[in-house]
Amino acid sequence: MNFHNASFKAAYGTSEQLPASTGPEVSFAGRSNVGKSSLLNKLMYRKGLAKVSSTPGKTATINFYDVDGHDLVDLPGYGYAKVSKAEKGRWSELIEGYYNQDRDFALVVSLIDIRHEPSALDRNMVQFLMDAELPFAIALTKADKLSKQQQMKQRAAIKKALKLPGGVPMVVTSSEKGDGIDELRALRREALLAEMRHVEAQAECWLEEHPDEAARIAAEYRRTQATPEMLLGTAVVNGESPAFGFTPETYLIAPSLRVYELFMWYDENERWTRN
Repeated sequence: MNFHNASFKAAYGTSEQLPASTGPEVSFAGRSNVGKSSLLNKLMYRKGLAKVSSTPGKTATINFYDVDGHDLVDLPGYGYAKVSKAEKGRWSELIEGYYNQDRDFALVVSLIDIRHEPSALDRNMVQFLMDAELPFAIALTKADKLSKQQQMKQRAAIKKALKLPGGVPMVVTSSEKGDGIDELRALRREALLAEMRHVEAQAECWLEEHPDEAARIAAEYRRTQATPEMLLGTAVVNGESPAFGFTPETYLIAPSLRVYELFMWYDENERWTRN
């Protein structure tokens, strides 16, 4: 995936304003002043795409970024004391509202300052992710402030404090030096690929269960002599008949496609073939 191809997409002040999920999303959440904006800028090869401020709580909206055709979601920092109770409530509604929606969560990256023990809010956030069974990773920020030995000690202490189950990635990062950035990029890419493999499996199941409908769709497109290129972006079905025909890698190359916008072809022997 090309992280150089990144741009600001939209900002939302309430969860009700959020558009429906249009594909797998990777979101970033953490306390105010955890270094989230700096980390996102490093990930996206930008200095000022995500606004950085010395004042905590600068991110007060849910910000969507387009990274090579896929949504990267920046959530407001939580836990900043010097804002009104009403503003804290709005931030809480934003975060909870986002995660309580029926969205395509490919990965949640929970940011924690490596220099300190996880706060109660940090622990609550991680517990929520575990209870909701959302795929997540931990990014420990500001590692450049510690020696390598201190980093290892803090990493072990934080992992123990969070009571993480096995298999949850924990990446030590530094926006200043670039430590862990490539690892986070790789985690995001793998999360998107995993989601696409899941989508493929669902489509395969549908094919086996609806052979007549699948044949009808394929025959219709054969009749129109449409090519796969002509069909890109055309919805074959409306949610009940997912069409299919591209690998997860192809989906990443052409991210505007949805599950039900992929295409299936029926050959002369009435067998499904992928193009």
